[in-house]
This record gives sequence, structure tokens and C-alpha cells, in this order.
Amino acid sequence: MHNVIEIDGLTKSYGGKKVLNNLSIVVQQGDIYGFLGPNGAGKSTTMKAILRLIQTNAGEIKVFDGEDISLSNEYLRDVGALIEEPSFYPNLSGYENLEIVQKLAHLPKENITEALKIVGLNDNAKKLAKNYSLGMKQRLGIALALVKFPKLLILDEPTNGLDPDGVREIRETIKSLPAKYGMTVMISSHILSEVDKMANRIGIIQNGTLKFQGALDELKAADCLEIKVDNLEKGYELLDQGGFDVKREDDAIISSNIERGNVIDMNSLLVSEGVGVYGLNVHHESLEEVFLKLTKEA
Repeated sequence: MHNVIEIDGLTKSYGGKKVLNNLSIVVQQGDIYGFLGPNGAGKSTTMKAILRLIQTNAGEIKVFDGEDISLSNEYLRDVGALIEEPSFYPNLSGYENLEIVQKLAHLPKENITEALKIVGLNDNAKKLAKNYSLGMKQRLGIALALVKFPKLLILDEPTNGLDPDGVREIRETIKSLPAKYGMTVMISSHILSEVDKMANRIGIIQNGTLKFQGALDELKAADCLEIKVDNLEKGYELLDQGGFDVKREDDAIISSNIERGNVIDMNSLLVSEGVGVYGLNVHHESLEEVFLKLTKEA
């Protein structure tokens, strides 16, 4: 697997305050890399550093298998980005805004039509950008990032201003990009449920420091069974003495034995001994739960 982004020891300070603190991350080819952190954690700063929009104090950034970005801007030909909010010419149409990028970068003209189609702006391509809704402006920003059909796409909060249907459409579009166009995507978002549905790998930062990096499956705890009974103490003792892996937690019994046969056996044992069971739920830990746990601990 090739690395599309390698960041090693990245440090950035503003006014003596460290915004990035010895940050090291790796984004692999074909990843949809969810880059998460609380407001002010350093997500946008990291993305700007990758694009050389800011100067850093220390550290190294390499792209596309070892190309040091400090040596040349050539790598930017293969990078598309939307950082913080879209920028465009308000008195030009959506099509004309994309046409400027197309001409400057010597891209095929059909790239414009394809990018507008991907973000759902075909019917409004000739409309002046200043008359676009907030959601349409966000879509235009994504189209501007896509028009080069880059190897690396960097999206900072791409679903800002979109209604639920728009969020779903953009999510499905982003999910399709690696397979359909060979893109690698780095995306930040405060909508954790959407990142959960899109990303295959996650990086979480807090105060400019990496707290976790890896596959989603590595991040989430194993599923567990939550058993609600009318006599917690007796129910727990029965299952514990019966050889089941259980623990008491708040007002429920928690077990890692989620296989169908074990659940049936536990339920049968409790009922046969006069313990009323009013809840059997398999709990799937969400990305939001893990994120809050990590950042609160930090």
C-alpha cells in the first residue's frame, strides 16, 4: 500500500501557542481518511500545511510516495481542496467559475460537466454564483476541488450548509471516489455519524496532538450485550456462577457473549430462576461515543 500523505513531527505555533504539536500521520492510497478533533484542535491548520498555505515551525510533509512538498509546488497539480469555506467569483456562473480553473490548469473541458454532475449542479450551471443558496455554494466549492480529478482530495467540513438529502448525496459521492476515480480523500467533519459511514481510517487530534490513528474497527470496542432485569443482584450472581462472562454496569448486566446460543442460554437461566428479563440489546459503540471518550480523557 502506497502512502499518499506522510506527516512527521509537524509543529506550528501562533503567538507562542502551539496549534500543532509534533503531529505525525499517514494517509494511504485509496483511503477515505476521517480527520477528527474538537474545534481548534488543528485540523484546518494541518490541511493548510499540506497545501503550503501556511509555513510550519518544524516537521516534514511528503506526498505521493516520498515527494517533499518543501522542494516544489508541482505536487499541487494532483491535489484538489476545499478548506473552511468555498471561494469563487460571485458575478460568474457556476460553470464559468469551474472554467477558470479548467483553463488555468489546462484540463479537458468535459471535466467541468462531470464535476457539476457529481455534485448535482447541472441544472444550475448557468446561474450566477452569488444567487446560489448556502448548500449550492458548498456544492460548487466541492466541484472546484474535484474539477482536476486529483489523486488527493482534501475536504474540510464539506457538508456545511447542506440539508439532510444533500449530506447523504455528498456522502455517497465521496464514498465512490476511490473506486471510481482512483482518488484518496482526507476529510474533516463535525458530523461524526457521516464520517462513521464514509471513512475506512481515522485520525483524531486534540490540542494539535494525535490521540488515535488507525482503522475504524481498531477504534471501536467490541459489541456487547446489555441485559436489563428486575433483580440486578440475583441476575448477576446467576449468570456469573453459571460461567458466563458478565459484569454489572449502572442498571444493567453487560456480557461479551453475544452469540445467539449464549444469549438464549442466559435468558433461559434467568427466567427459569424467577428473574424477569425486560431488555436484551446488542450495543454497537458509535464513532461519536469513542470520539467523546477520547477527547474527554484528553
